[in-house]
Amino acid sequence: MTESLLFRGAKILGADSADILVQDGRIAEVGSGLSAAGARVIDADGLVALPGLVDLHTHLREPGYEASETVLSGTRAAAAGGFTAVFAMPNTSPVADSAGVVEQELALGEAAGYATVQPIGAVTVGQKGERLAELGAMASSRANVRVFSDDGFCVWDPLIMRRALEYVKAFDGVIAQHAQDPRLTEGAQLNEGAVSAELGLTGWPAVAEESIIARDILLAEHVGSRLHVCHLSTAGSVELIRWAKKRGVAVTAEVTPHHLLLTDELARGYDARFKVNPPLRTQEDVLAVREGLADG
Repeated sequence: MTESLLFRGAKILGADSADILVQDGRIAEVGSGLSAAGARVIDADGLVALPGLVDLHTHLREPGYEASETVLSGTRAAAAGGFTAVFAMPNTSPVADSAGVVEQELALGEAAGYATVQPIGAVTVGQKGERLAELGAMASSRANVRVFSDDGFCVWDPLIMRRALEYVKAFDGVIAQHAQDPRLTEGAQLNEGAVSAELGLTGWPAVAEESIIARDILLAEHVGSRLHVCHLSTAGSVELIRWAKKRGVAVTAEVTPHHLLLTDELARGYDARFKVNPPLRTQEDVLAVREGLADG
């Protein structure tokens, strides 16, 4: 039996302030003027209480790359940050492109016990973009996979992308695209613009992202399937998502914190900490992405 906790006067998102009583590790009661014998009282005035958060894009790396991360260490960090569920990308070894691997990931999450782990299956075998992975088998497995992505690799072949969208439509699945045309980003280092030109580094054009998003929106609309765009980063991408939503296309997108806060100007000192994928963009892009997040 764990210690009882009484959080006094917490601001609950979307509601008024209230007391929250936690007993045996679970929320037992929410209300005003609560009391509980023996409970440790914590003054939560000025603090915000949120429901458990969900991270749609994590790299737990197990099996195969335990030196980088494990399901145990990753979910423990997630729980410490308020995340009660995480979606694990398929960049494992072997790649999570079969029922056996996604079920292994699920079991590792259950054994860890810190946060729910929902495996994301690869779209193509080995994330190589050549032929579809076992989408149906992963969907009907114990892992009940509904989101598929080649993670750090773009599904660049339009026919394979179309077939993937058609396949997952049967069970209301989602294709999550790493929108990056590989031919337009060969050797790219920084956002294509003034900073990359001044530093003499190969530019990473916004159109490399936007062209894939535009294509996939049209494919998703044609098929009538669901599309998710990973780590969107440009003003043009925001406009494309906004346009698609107005047309009724089932498309969603995500953005990273650093693309909401930082620009490519920080890379002027050749600081590798600001070299990310997709690259940091311009202030115009940052403001546009913020607006897109605000208006949904």
